[in-house]
Amino acid sequence: EGLGNLGLGRDGVGGGGRGHNNQRPPRPSYVGTITATGNVPSPRDRHAAVVHRSSLYIFGGFDGTSRVSDLYGFDVDRLIWREVRARNNNTANMTMNNEYAGQVA
Repeated sequence: EGLGNLGLGRDGVGGGGRGHNNQRPPRPSYVGTITATGNVPSPRDRHAAVVHRSSLYIFGGFDGTSRVSDLYGFDVDRLIWREVRARNNNTANMTMNNEYAGQVA
């Protein structure tokens, strides 16, 4: 199943666990499945993720067959995925072990 359907666990996105002092993290206001549109990334693990403003970004990972070095953004307000491409189109050289300081379109 792709990332077009974002399954939110009982403790929020990706499950979670216990926080500081063995306390549960706050419960999200919504628990369930969100149907998203746009250019949905392939299913993956071992990726990096960050939230910036109202977007979630995922980079790279492993798709079950090989390592991928793509970057996707998810607009949480509009529920739309989009692929983010580097201005120099040199994403093949980006890996999880290298920092990339270039600007994105």
